[in-house]
Amino acid sequence: MNEPPLAGQVAVVTGGSGGIGSAIVLALDQAGAYAVSLDRAAPFDKTMPWINCDARNDASVATAVAQVYRERG
Repeated sequence: MNEPPLAGQVAVVTGGSGGIGSAIVLALDQAGAYAVSLDRAAPFDKTMPWINCDARNDASVATAVAQVYRERG
């Protein structure tokens, strides 16, 4: 059995809670990556990994990326 193409990879998607963004998160997840949404709004799918983040604010992005790094390396 083949390993998924993105197995072991980590992906962050800014704006990942909206329609297109959540579809991207889902596609990355299905390809084997750990995909997390960075967004100001919670995703409709409550099972989707999400971090509250304002991509317009450097400190908010740095905090979110640090959290992903701590959790997933």
